[in-house]
Amino acid sequence: MIRVSPVCREDSAGKVRLYCDYTVEDIHGRLWFEVIDTYSDYLFEECGDAFFVALVLLAHIKGLDIQFSTPVSERLHYGVVELLLPAMQIAFPGPRSVSVHADTTDFEFTPVAVGAALSLGVDSFHTLTSSSNGPYPVTHLTFFNSGAMGEEGGEFARILYNRLVAEVEQVASRLELPFVAIDSNIADVLKYSFARTHSIQNLCFCLFMPRLFKVYYYASGFPVTHFRIEGSAAATEYDLLVSKALATESLEVLVSGLYDRRIDKIQSISSFIPAREHLNVCLFTEKSLLGDANGRAENCSRCYKCVKTLVALDASGLLETYSEVFDLEQYRLERSKNLGWMLFLAWRGRDPHATEVVEMGKRQSGFFDPSAYRHALRRGAAGGTARLRRRLGLTV
Repeated sequence: MIRVSPVCREDSAGKVRLYCDYTVEDIHGRLWFEVIDTYSDYLFEECGDAFFVALVLLAHIKGLDIQFSTPVSERLHYGVVELLLPAMQIAFPGPRSVSVHADTTDFEFTPVAVGAALSLGVDSFHTLTSSSNGPYPVTHLTFFNSGAMGEEGGEFARILYNRLVAEVEQVASRLELPFVAIDSNIADVLKYSFARTHSIQNLCFCLFMPRLFKVYYYASGFPVTHFRIEGSAAATEYDLLVSKALATESLEVLVSGLYDRRIDKIQSISSFIPAREHLNVCLFTEKSLLGDANGRAENCSRCYKCVKTLVALDASGLLETYSEVFDLEQYRLERSKNLGWMLFLAWRGRDPHATEVVEMGKRQSGFFDPSAYRHALRRGAAGGTARLRRRLGLTV
């Protein structure tokens, strides 16, 4: 049994921290969330929603029942127990089904803000630009220390978080939108795959400020046609379900870009100047951030995510548009190799984004030169060159 103590508040050095202590089989722990005191009026320590979601996830991972002292939103309790927990048992089964014990209430909050994360990636920029044409334009940008900086937390992850916060805050200031950065030790507590649970972990943070957000956008990584929860699904594949499970009486979570392919998103943000100047998709962002004290998040232009984005830009005729954030000379030097990489990934059929890029490129005569196919064949040699040649439409 996990026993969770009441949520408490601690004010120090211009920041407000809400925390709760918990016991897991006689081992004591503490989960906390922290924000600058400018946003203290939007907190409510008598509502345990953020802690409820995070620690129920911990209970699922460990296969233990859990008991809360602080009341939680009635709608959220329903969503977690009736929608989320059964789905998690399918997506990543715990040792056993768990029982959740918590008092519920309707807190009757009246928030007014519309929030969205700005990670500087394609999906987050697309969320921001697409919302401006709808009924709920984004009013507040956010950045959370939810595990993306390191899924087991620690000081290294916090250094990365703080440095990236500084850059995202600059973009928010340029857009004249309020910026909310929330720190937490949630990754230290869970120590679990962020890829499997990122939508759950991220949405804890907007629940931490129940008096602020009435709508919160969560950026989809794949179109809804890729939805699944079985077979070791990643969080990106079932975030629509998570969004419905983690709503409250006063908060609605909307998944943005549900019907948009990644290549469509890349094209749609190409006219948005902040995206041209700050887009970051790199797997190795931490190297640029830690390179010096004033490090800026930069794209290496060589990793899988960089190459995938660069080939998409190339196929869309948008390479020069992003010359400030990518090393285009480096890309062009290895263009055939990069194109071959995408051909190989599309052939394997395990990467929808690569498939989109290849489909776009094949609409242009000569986009994939013979050298690109040779590179694809080399990558696929271990898996059967003849079969790959047939898939690529080459003679055997």
